[in-house]
Amino acid sequence: MSNRKEILIKKYLEFKQHLESIEFNTSLFPSLDDVDIVDLLFFFNLCFTHTTDYETAIRGLASSYGYQISDEEYSKGMPYITEYIEWLKAFQKT
Repeated sequence: MSNRKEILIKKYLEFKQHLESIEFNTSLFPSLDDVDIVDLLFFFNLCFTHTTDYETAIRGLASSYGYQISDEEYSKGMPYITEYIEWLKAFQKT
């Protein structure tokens, strides 16, 4: 059985892989090569805990990083992003 850290890492890598497969800019989300899983949780909690309007939050994040993401990219990427954030919120409650 996997521990919580391993589950978080596996799920995050799957999430980023899904985004890459649809050519969504994954630079918005930290690389596990650059941050620890605790930092990753802090990032997601800081950006998404107090909202369910994830698209607005993602657009704000992209803007603050200076990334241009088309509406088509958002429409393809948001289902994966929403699914991951909802999963992460639920996972942290267990």
